Order: sequence, then C-alpha cells, then structure tokens
Amino acid sequence: MQSQNNHPPAQPGTQAQVRHAYALFKQGRYPEAMEAYERILASHPEMERRLRVNIHIAKKRIQNGIRTRQTLARDDKELSNAVFVGMAAIPDRVAALEASICSLLPQAERIGVYLNGWEQIPSFLQHEKIIVAGMGEPDIGDVGKFHWVDDHDGYYFTCDDDLIYPPDYIARTLAKLRHYHGNAAVGWHGSVLMEPFARYYDTNSRKVFLFGSHRPHDTAVHILGTGCCAFHTQVMQVRKADFTAPNMADIFFALNGQKQKIPFYVIEHEKGAIREAPGTKESSIYADSHQNKSTRKNTHELQNQLVRSNAPWLLHEFQPLSILIIGRFNSFQKGGIYKSCHLIQEHLSNLGHHVSVLDTQHALVLPESAHFDLCWIYPGDPERPDFATVVEKIRSLQKRGIPVLVNLSYLYQEKRTTWIRDRILECNAGQSTPVLCAVFTESAAHDPLLADVRDYVCVVPKTIEPPACTKVRGFGEREGVCLGDATKLSNPKIIGGPVHAWIDAIFRKMPYVNLYAFKQYQGDNPHSRVQYVPHMKEEFGDWLGQRRLFLCLNIHTTFEMVSCEAQYCGTPVLYRHMPHSLSEYISTTGMAVRNPEEMAEMVTWLYNDPAAWERCSRSSLRNAESKHVDVLDASLEGYLRLAVQRARRLTKPATSTSDQRC
Repeated sequence: MQSQNNHPPAQPGTQAQVRHAYALFKQGRYPEAMEAYERILASHPEMERRLRVNIHIAKKRIQNGIRTRQTLARDDKELSNAVFVGMAAIPDRVAALEASICSLLPQAERIGVYLNGWEQIPSFLQHEKIIVAGMGEPDIGDVGKFHWVDDHDGYYFTCDDDLIYPPDYIARTLAKLRHYHGNAAVGWHGSVLMEPFARYYDTNSRKVFLFGSHRPHDTAVHILGTGCCAFHTQVMQVRKADFTAPNMADIFFALNGQKQKIPFYVIEHEKGAIREAPGTKESSIYADSHQNKSTRKNTHELQNQLVRSNAPWLLHEFQPLSILIIGRFNSFQKGGIYKSCHLIQEHLSNLGHHVSVLDTQHALVLPESAHFDLCWIYPGDPERPDFATVVEKIRSLQKRGIPVLVNLSYLYQEKRTTWIRDRILECNAGQSTPVLCAVFTESAAHDPLLADVRDYVCVVPKTIEPPACTKVRGFGEREGVCLGDATKLSNPKIIGGPVHAWIDAIFRKMPYVNLYAFKQYQGDNPHSRVQYVPHMKEEFGDWLGQRRLFLCLNIHTTFEMVSCEAQYCGTPVLYRHMPHSLSEYISTTGMAVRNPEEMAEMVTWLYNDPAAWERCSRSSLRNAESKHVDVLDASLEGYLRLAVQRARRLTKPATSTSDQRC
C-alpha cells in the first residue's frame, strides 16, 4: 500500500544528517545542532514540519543559556541591617527642613543632608547622627539624596526636606522591606504609567498613589517618589552617577529598577501619616514641572522623553520563585519520575527561578537562613520505598513555615483518592503552614471525593520530553500495534481487571496484525498473542514511530507518558477514559473507548484506512508539540505561582496543636 504521508520521504543521507543533528541536540550542543538543522533545511525545506520542535527548543535554550539561571544572590546572602537616610535641602525650606529632621532623628541611625545653595550650615544639623555635604559644591538638586549611596552597605532611605514623617516611619518601612525578603524597593508615594502614555503630568498618562492619601494595601508601581522610599544596596545596585540630570531623581531611580527588574511597591498606610510642611508646595519640583514654569526645576519635557524612550514599562511584582524540590534525583533512575524531576529542575532554573534539590532518600537538612516559597515533594507511589520519609519531611517543613506541594499518586481509584483526602486533612489539621496535593489535570482536582480538600488540590502540568524520533513515517512505512508496558498489562489493578478481554477482542477482528509490548521491568508475559520486545533506551522513539497505532489499556496509573510520546512520533493513540491523564493531555486528538469491542472496532478502522490514519497522525503530531515541556514550561511556572498564592491564602495563625500527625 502506498504511503499517504504529505512529506516526501527523506533520502538516506538526509536521515544520517538528522541523526547527527539530534545527537548534538541531546548532548546540549545547541549552537552546533542549530547549524546542522539549518543545513538540512537548506536542501530539504519540506522537513521543517518534522524538525521544528527541536529547532524551537534549540533556539530557546541558546537564548536562555542552557543550564544557567539568573543568579539570585540576594536570596543567599545575609543582608546588612545598617540604615542610612539621604536628604537634599534648599535654603527656602529651612523651617520645613528642621521639622523634617526632628521627625526622623529619633528613629534614624545616620542622616546625610546635602545642602544645595546654602551659605551656612543651620545649627540644628550639628548633631552626631547627621552628616552634611554640598557646601561650596554645585547645586545638584534632588540628586543630593543619593550623595552617600555609593559608600553605604545596607538599607538606604531617601527623604524630602518638605515632609514630616510619622514616629514609626523607618520601622514600618523596614518591616515591609523584610516582608519582601529585601527583594524590592518600597515607598509611601508612587505611580503607574498608563497606556497610551502622552505626558508625565497628564492624569490620563499616570495614576498616582499619594503619600497623604490612604493606601489600604501594598500596590505595585512603576515609579516611586524618592521623597519617601527605601531599598537595600545589596539588592538594588544604585550609584550617584546614575542620576545624570538634577530634579528628576524619581525617573532615574525608576529606570534603574526597570533595568534590574526590581519590584516597586507603594506600601499600605493611613491618610495623613506623612504630612507636607506648610508653605512648601510652591517651591517643589512638581509645582514647576506641572505648571510648566521656565525654571531649572521644570524637567517636564525631559521626563516625557525618558518615559517614552524606555517603554514598555513593566511591573516586576512577580519575582523569581525560590523552590525546593524533593524527588528522585540520584535514586530510582529507571522510570518517569526521575526524568520529570530533572526536567522540572532544569526548566525552572532556565526560567530564572532559584531551585534547590534533594533526593527523597536523603535526610532533610536546611540552613536556618533558607527561605523557600514552596517545597515540591515528588516521590514514587506511597507503596514505594522512597515515600517512607515523606511524612517526616512534611512535618519538618511545616515547622519551618515552608508550604509543601506533594504528589500523592492520584490513580482515578476510589481507595487511593479517599486515602489522599484523609492525608491532606490530617496534614493540615491544627497546622499554620499548608500542605497541598499535586495532580496533573483539572478533572482530577474536581473529583467529588476530594471536595473536602478542594482548596488544597493544585494542578501542575506533566513534564513531557519525548524520545528521539528521527523520522516521522507515513502509513505504508509502519506495521503493528503497540500496547505499552508489559508489566502494566499484567497488572489487573492497573487495567481494572484482566487484560485478556481487550487483547482477544482485537485479535478476533485482526488475527493478522502484530501486537507488541515492551518490557521495561522483569515479569510475566500477560498474553500469548503479544510479542514482547526489550525497552530500548536510545532507539525507543524510532521504534514507536514504526508502529501504526498505540493503545493504552491502563486506567489506574498516575500518568501514561508513553502514549504522549507515541503522538510525538505521529502514531495515533486509542485510550480508555483517564480524567487524571490522557483524557486532558490527548483528548480528541486520540480516541477514548469504553469497552473491548469499541477498541477492536476503532483499531480495525484506523489500521486499514490510510486517509483517516494520516489525519489522525497529523493531529497527534500537533498535539504532542503543544505538550512538550519546552512549550509548556511557562504553564508549569504559572501553576506553581498559583500553588504559592493558594498556600499563602491558606496559611493560618500558629496554634498550639503543632504535634498533629499527617
């Protein structure tokens, strides 16, 4: 029978080139792999469809820098607690300056005052806590607030000479910085730039959150008012030389934050907590710029230019996550969990997240300063040896206040689902730090048996990186039907009963077809009609790509990875309803059947109808490409952010019943 494949078959020499390119790809030599793929496409552009996923991955990993990650040194170091306040002052505000200094002096360690255009130092600045600069120097305007920043190691506050601060201003602002683990700049006044942006002082271009108005919650902003803000010099690198023009420190400080991807927050505060000194409004930079006066303080047009030329402006509220993964990193290397744990680590790290890993077999020992947004525990089935210490590790993490997301191997089986529900209830009873349960689909998350713990159930996408398939073969180049793993076929708990009825039904309809199963583990051969082959490590993808159909008879497993891998090879898949796995990941790009007779009927049809087979093969390929971990890693990040958000929402005040067992 003639192949109905839309792509002409590649020549043997081209296949050798593809194998060579893929070998480079698997070795992580992505620039070389890209060159090899480009050479292939130059002479065989028809192969673009076949190679595009690997080309996409190679480009992405070259861009990101494979096995590198954004270094989050600020998460790993002990931050200095030294506090310094920088302020710039003009002579017209001597009374306001005195009131401002008086409000800050009892709560500040050191205050630096840069005097712009003063002829003498006021007597109230002659204090052991106060450093004075600027006398006899050029007037540098509000840049004077940052005169000492190059030499300070610690928390740096910038204040204005026309503001009177509440008695707990520094303590409250420091508390917010520490709430964000130092990874932010915070203030009491700021703004968000609106789109489309026209002019900086146009109310349609900028939403301003005033220091004098009530702010009920922390609000992410693009720009902080440097008259009442603070940051840590080990987190945000700021130099006096960054401020290349006077009287627009807010913009230069914001540009610095944008470049370094530092989140800016206007923190929650009450109305009138910071007060403006009487009689100072008319001498402000805002007044001259807003009214477009012809003065040195009017920097309106330059601010407009800088805002426009540095678009787009982003809110960096969502910082890289700090994740601890406890899984199969050294032990139990044979199987999907080991591969998934390494893929999760690799992709989260490449996305810039701070990832620490621990093998399930190793003791949990964390330094006292360790901070994690979440610990993801990914062991084997609860009946497997590496699950033995999971409960102990969960209790230890809860004591440290670290939320836990744990895979409990949901199987679409009532006994296991009830066990999962009971474990989650017990783990969270009387505990302030939540334990969440991970599943792979929303259908599983909405199992009625999990209704009592619905808020604690989180979806995380399965990490799928298929085996090598150097050639997507057409209908006429394939034969036989693959039934998956022989060990699973022989397990009635996985099949939901004996497998014989399914195999016999297929054989009755198609006694001429070869039925295959691969043997990844030792065990009995479940049916005499099946041919058993060893599970090939390197050639497995090409072997799958030579089979005409893939059948999944399993229903009570946590995930059926090989079915998804078969689609990647262009092999159509028939499966049984698996709401926790294939019903969402394959869905209608394959076909779900309900009994042996339906399976036999669909196998017979697809196996003998090349036109229908070709269409199913195409949809299988496109679906598989969309499920590749390199395509879905942003979804992986998104679902982990959801888990972190849910954990924060579910965190409760500490209770005295901390000895509850889970």
